[in-house]
Amino acid sequence: PLLRATAADLLRAADDLDAAGDLAVTVDLLRRGNLGRSLVPVKRGQHDRDLVAVRVELPDTPGRLVAVLQVAAGAGVNVEDVRLDHVPGRPQGTVELLVAGASQERLAAALREAGLDGHPAR
Repeated sequence: PLLRATAADLLRAADDLDAAGDLAVTVDLLRRGNLGRSLVPVKRGQHDRDLVAVRVELPDTPGRLVAVLQVAAGAGVNVEDVRLDHVPGRPQGTVELLVAGASQERLAAALREAGLDGHPAR
């Protein structure tokens, strides 16, 4: 039913665009779409308004990524997403952890205390 309703909305918007009138139907569809989209958590390289990044530089050695996640868990910080920037064969890479804004400083401090180079991403 939701897909059929969306299809009907799109057909009405197409008719609205064909008529080239005041485009009220199209504007309403876009407004509702943006409202719905704002309710979906953002990931895939974008930060939701409630998520912030903590960046960690890591040597390319076994167990380092796990160590970062264990520090986060030990600090009581939930990691919402992980982004890894690493070129195979290079001696180090960067891990970006997306966390709730209120947890950013706590995680960065816990990482530094564990001897890891953790800092809020800019």
